[in-house]
Amino acid sequence: YDVGTCTLTLSTVKYDLDLTLADAMAVIKDLYSEFVFVDPERSQSVFVAGMLALYARHLLPSATDRVAFITTANAEGAGKGLVNSLMILPTMGAMEVGVKAKDEDEMRKALTTAIRDSDPVVFLDNLKCHLNSPALEAFITASRWKDRLLGVNENVKGENLATVYIAGNKLTVSPDIRRRALFIELLLEAERADDRVIRRPLDRAKILAMRPHILAALWALVRTWDQQGRPRPSKIKGGFESWSEIIGGIVEAAGFGCPLGTGESAIGADPDTDDMRRLTQAMVGLGAEFAFPALVEVARKEECFMGIIGGDGDPKPDTKARSTLGRLLSAWNRRMIGNLRFFVTGKGHNRRYKVESLHGQHGQHGVTPEFEKNTFSIYRLNTVLDRATVQVTSAAGGIGTGSAPTLLDETLSEPTGTVAAVVVGAAPVGTLPVGSCQHCGKPNASCDCWAKDFVTDAMESAS
Repeated sequence: YDVGTCTLTLSTVKYDLDLTLADAMAVIKDLYSEFVFVDPERSQSVFVAGMLALYARHLLPSATDRVAFITTANAEGAGKGLVNSLMILPTMGAMEVGVKAKDEDEMRKALTTAIRDSDPVVFLDNLKCHLNSPALEAFITASRWKDRLLGVNENVKGENLATVYIAGNKLTVSPDIRRRALFIELLLEAERADDRVIRRPLDRAKILAMRPHILAALWALVRTWDQQGRPRPSKIKGGFESWSEIIGGIVEAAGFGCPLGTGESAIGADPDTDDMRRLTQAMVGLGAEFAFPALVEVARKEECFMGIIGGDGDPKPDTKARSTLGRLLSAWNRRMIGNLRFFVTGKGHNRRYKVESLHGQHGQHGVTPEFEKNTFSIYRLNTVLDRATVQVTSAAGGIGTGSAPTLLDETLSEPTGTVAAVVVGAAPVGTLPVGSCQHCGKPNASCDCWAKDFVTDAMESAS
């Protein structure tokens, strides 16, 4: 019984509470030693986070949104089911496997049942093709849930305690699910799964027999994090700040890599983003603004958005397909894609599409690579202009420190050439580059349009 938290823990498994960190690391690394990961360090860290997400779930504050875990593979037999068993069984002692519901009503029914039963785990196995479920997307980030069970006049509501685990071969997901998940990507190197040579075969019965050793290792990771002062991870996953600080912090404090980065599986699993990345790279190579018909032809040649407009050699897309693509492209206006920013300008027949680089001597309007690196983890979403506190420094001193909207107005009313640096929090995010303004040609030190673009883009990119 812990007096401080008024928590009584009834353990059904006795395990060593004094296991050293070195021994704990050896236990965990041995568990994943025979899996082949596409990007080993990140996927292994996500695997450890997937174990801790259940073991350390009671450390999470009330109403914390929980990240989902998606395990993908290039073929059957790569070990997706076993990976999920290793993440779930040591803490839970049992795992109930489900499959994707045939429609949204059935999905809502399954998720509402999980709320009614206070299930700590929702595991969807053997998914194929594309996963796009508004109900599942809402469920992952819902701290409380309310819905009516199908077939009965009964409303079910309650706290959402579940962590979602998903497994599938060559699985793609919607952008909203990708944003809510961490990915483990497995690789089957052999022609057939039966040809693999496995040193120590594992199944669920053997995992259950190993529970005391695995739980002792997980406790050693949590204990180490606590003894180190509960350090924060090197990166925070947007929208899951509390979860990231605790689970991500434990993983990195133990010596594993950061589990919160974006892996190749997450990129490939979101086909729209992957297509947009390839399209913008092709636009850079061609180096021009594009009218919509010209951009459609580029997309078809690059085999982007083939489900909407077809590929090179297919019949030309009809009005509905062009309208669908137009809406999709508009949603990407001013968004960053890797080291590029995509722009949509004009209306109707005058609408044009272009990309600008964020790197180079000036980057986009003078924004340096350090700007992008230092700001994204500090300010996210569209609230930055209301919440951010920034400092703008001039060559003669300081213009001031204050809220972004107020300071932006003050900065633009200053004489030309006053802006020398912008600081968000304690991190310098940009400095006045040497050279001339790319708009008016004047030296940057005497250019007021550069100052306007610099501060405006600084505030926008910080979001």
